[in-house]
Amino acid sequence: MELMEPCLGPVTRAGCDSWCPNSRAGCWGCRGPADEPNMEQMKKIMEEYGFSEETILDRLECFGGFSSLMGKGNTK
Repeated sequence: MELMEPCLGPVTRAGCDSWCPNSRAGCWGCRGPADEPNMEQMKKIMEEYGFSEETILDRLECFGGFSSLMGKGNTK
């Protein structure tokens, strides 16, 4: 996030070898959410870096793996 790219790394399932961050880009969450993602904390940190709720939701919706968490109110 210090590169001003939204990053889902802290709430994403491992296993992709960090392709996005290693390419100096924010994680897109391609492997889906971790077993117990702390969505509230992730949203708080992204907002502290200046990302809008629209940007956060856009990133979460990209691969669809986070859609079930969004329905539970975990991103609001």
